[in-house]
Amino acid sequence: MVSMKDIIRSGDRMAAMPATIVKLTAAIAQGGTDPDEIASLIRSDEVLTAAVLRRANSVLYGAQGSTFDLRQSIVRLGTKNLTHIIMEQKSSDMFAQAGTAFGLSRGALWRSGIGGAIGAEFIAKRVLPEGSELAYVAGLMRDIGKIALESFFGDQYFKTLEPHIHSSRSFVECERLALGFDHAEVGSEMAQAWGLPEELSGAIRWHHEPPAPGEEGHAVLNDIVHAADAVCLWAGLAVGHDGLAYTIAPHVRQSLRLNRRETENEIAHVWTEARAIEEGLNAPTAQEKIA
Repeated sequence: MVSMKDIIRSGDRMAAMPATIVKLTAAIAQGGTDPDEIASLIRSDEVLTAAVLRRANSVLYGAQGSTFDLRQSIVRLGTKNLTHIIMEQKSSDMFAQAGTAFGLSRGALWRSGIGGAIGAEFIAKRVLPEGSELAYVAGLMRDIGKIALESFFGDQYFKTLEPHIHSSRSFVECERLALGFDHAEVGSEMAQAWGLPEELSGAIRWHHEPPAPGEEGHAVLNDIVHAADAVCLWAGLAVGHDGLAYTIAPHVRQSLRLNRRETENEIAHVWTEARAIEEGLNAPTAQEKIA
């Protein structure tokens, strides 16, 4: 049987985690990012510069005919939004080509990451405001294990699991029966190998089955990312072989106060914001239109 170490070791994708994400995630975990450093990162990267200009000049930020240059855009958006733009843009380098082994179209795995990030931050603002930025990153990176599995198995991944697929089993249960581990465990190991914060590794590890209070591994961040993962699927952002079978654990529903109305609100927010981000990253800036 293939081991988890074989899968992680085999993937040259291990080098795909951009240094900027590692650096910003560490800063967020330690309490905050440096505005000057973020501005410097943006100015030194043409892709990030374009993304910042798009966002600042988009309807999302109420530009409505105004045109902002890079300096004005950096001031207008602020540190938090600039951090998100860097994360969104750089994560697209990792996820853009992945996902077909999981029944997803091109770009869907990245879209799922964005949806999870939005959902996790939205929930955290209500129940763990001091951890909302880290929740955003954890939601964004929760499925990085799928990259390594697809890199190792290619399009044959689903066929490897197929003998174990049954309506009574979740997708992660099928992974464990076929491999002895699941994509969440692989992702957690990858996060540790990349030197990401321990809290982030834990949130990735438990994003499908978070431990209840009193159990080893329990953390509010894990509960938040778990709930955001389900909300993202219900919003229809990346429904592949996983399907819609995932549910929110009862203890998470209770602790995060996720009644039906609140969950529907989450779904609508995730879908709307994810679409706006995608359009903002793909649409030309005012300067590009003029050129």
